[in-house]
Amino acid sequence: MGTNRLAHPGRLNQIGAIAIAMVLAVSPAARAAESIADLVKLLSHDSVFKRVKAARKLGEMGPDAVEALPALRAALQDPERTVRMTAARAIERIAPQPKEKRSITDLAAEAKRLIDGVAVTWTKFVNDRESVSDEDLKKLIESYESAADAYAAALEDEDKASFRNQLSLITKRLRMAIFVQMNREHQKKLKSQPKPRPKPEPGDDENGSGADSDTGGDDVDSDDADEKPETTIEEIQRLVGELTTTTGADLAETMQDLVEIGEPAVLHIAALLDHLDKNVRVNAALTLVRIGSGVKAALYVVAELVWDEDAGVRARACETIAEIGPAAAPAVPSLVAVLRDKDVAVRTQATRALGRIGPAARAAGGVLSRRLKDESVAVRYEAAEALGELGPAASRAVPALRHAIEKGKDKNLRNKAIVALGKIGPDVKTVVPTIKDQLRSLDKNARKSALEALAMIGEEAKSAAGLVLEILVTEQYDDVRKLAADCLVSIGEPAVTQIVKGLKDERADLRFYAAEMLGRIGPPAKRGVSGLRKLLKDEKQFVREAALIALGRIGPDSRSAVSAIAALLKGEPDRRVRAAAVEALGKIGPKAKGAVRQLIVTLNDKDAKVCVNAAVALGAIGPGAKSALEALKTASEEGSPELKAAAAEAMKKIAG
Repeated sequence: MGTNRLAHPGRLNQIGAIAIAMVLAVSPAARAAESIADLVKLLSHDSVFKRVKAARKLGEMGPDAVEALPALRAALQDPERTVRMTAARAIERIAPQPKEKRSITDLAAEAKRLIDGVAVTWTKFVNDRESVSDEDLKKLIESYESAADAYAAALEDEDKASFRNQLSLITKRLRMAIFVQMNREHQKKLKSQPKPRPKPEPGDDENGSGADSDTGGDDVDSDDADEKPETTIEEIQRLVGELTTTTGADLAETMQDLVEIGEPAVLHIAALLDHLDKNVRVNAALTLVRIGSGVKAALYVVAELVWDEDAGVRARACETIAEIGPAAAPAVPSLVAVLRDKDVAVRTQATRALGRIGPAARAAGGVLSRRLKDESVAVRYEAAEALGELGPAASRAVPALRHAIEKGKDKNLRNKAIVALGKIGPDVKTVVPTIKDQLRSLDKNARKSALEALAMIGEEAKSAAGLVLEILVTEQYDDVRKLAADCLVSIGEPAVTQIVKGLKDERADLRFYAAEMLGRIGPPAKRGVSGLRKLLKDEKQFVREAALIALGRIGPDSRSAVSAIAALLKGEPDRRVRAAAVEALGKIGPKAKGAVRQLIVTLNDKDAKVCVNAAVALGAIGPGAKSALEALKTASEEGSPELKAAAAEAMKKIAG
């Protein structure tokens, strides 16, 4: 009889080694590239959690994830603040920004080069707009945008009239070019839309007979009935005209009416961006921003108006930029420059706008930190909040924020600065210790702010876990205790070591809270199973119950506690603890098969809920609980309605 050479153990080992070698032959670089590509895709996922997780993982890769930078920069405009912050932190880790700034001379030269590069196209545009192709128009806009950025950056360091004049000129040209681009896109949309169905003449039916239908002639097409009547051109023009004449509540109502009309009104509103009255230009820009169309054209109008001689216009321009949010990044240098404005309202609105722009306003970090000492309390508060919204990009403002916390006399500013540090994150070593110190503050709001900040930092705040746990016992205010619990859950697995120490504390309340927190953290808290198992003999009923709930939430990793849970069931006097015990065994699942015998006994517990939980637990254990089938059959025939149902379901699961 011949032998199978492939079946020889040595041969199998060789095959296994070859297979492993083939897997390892795939280069780490190739695996990393595939992983980066997958994570970049997740940055556009519908789930906020997945977008945040993808950004965090890309950041952990550091410089190796450099190809993900474009996607991460796009994520800086994500509607969710958490995504923007995580993306900003990732960018800092992948490509830390150089501290050197380009000189004013270099910026001006770069702007001139860009303008000269499209000079021919601009002349062509002025003489005959239709002769400029869509592609050339796009290049013209991109070049002028970059030139505007360069001049605005130069203005950040030196307020030169020549730079301001050039920026104003470029902005006007941009407005014109973008308006033409908008018009072309609008015309393309109109051409792609199906033509409206002609309305039938009165008395005509579909066959042209003029006879009423069988339904009596009163019915209308259901689709037509649901359609909103179209707004006429005359009505749109009337409302757009009101943007030039109304103020106050009437103006707000007109804007809202136009926002509800939406796209059909955009080109009519955009025509006002060149209006002689500066307030009208702001009205038009703000309306476009709220509609969500023509925003780029609106941005360049108001970005120019932040330099206007009228303080009211400057303030309204900054307010409009704030409404644009992250997409207003091109206006950052202009906003930074007007932070020195003499008018308080202008400084306040400019500071708020930078905060709304978020991480993309990284260039504003240093100037905003100086505004923490502004003579206006409103500006100081807005500056602290804005620095927080910049996230990790505001790391150079940490010393100023720490000073406001440790030395400042304004409690409200201190609390805002604490939260800002939390948003900036743990990359600056002094952040967590500074926040942690505020947990001992006598001021309730300072403690709340510190807990919120540590929760935002998450895993990197693990050194504060012990002190946060202590707050759960010592704190007199319920809302602060809730924040402390949420903070520990946000820190997650890194907090487990500190929480486990609390399981041994002489205070029953602290043991209870420690067990509860491990349960809320769930499976990542598996290192706490040993300590929780010991608590099953605790003298306090509520501590035993909390330990059982935690073991159940940790799940299958609590298998080492199964025998202790089964032993507890034999003599536990409290029904709630017994109910928690059988529920925990069910959540541990098949790994709890060592408790089957005790669960069979528990099917006859004097408490109905405990009996039902025991049946459910046996079902969760599955085929490993076959020895319980007879007892479950009896329960399904003789028990309460709830027990009958639970027992029948358990038998199905055990039978597979």
